[in-house]
Amino acid sequence: MLFRGLLEGRLLSSLGAGSRATLWIAIVIPAALFSLVHVAPFSKAPRVYLASVMTGAFVLGLLAGLFRAVSGSLATAVVTHACFNLVGMLVEEILG
Repeated sequence: MLFRGLLEGRLLSSLGAGSRATLWIAIVIPAALFSLVHVAPFSKAPRVYLASVMTGAFVLGLLAGLFRAVSGSLATAVVTHACFNLVGMLVEEILG
């Protein structure tokens, strides 16, 4: 809600949705910050694992941000995040 609702919403309204460049700025900045937030919980993990978590979080941030921008609804971002986490938990159960 912080990244998609508050930050992306603010960027979309202040930058305007006039061009693709401004749309992507409003999506990429929150996605990058969302990825950085995932460093703290995984800071003691091996670097390869941390890099994969950050990459996954960034990709999730881009998808959730795009869905939120296109739909205008925060619900699409929340569902995307929930599905992403569910898949991650299933993979961890199977491989872990």
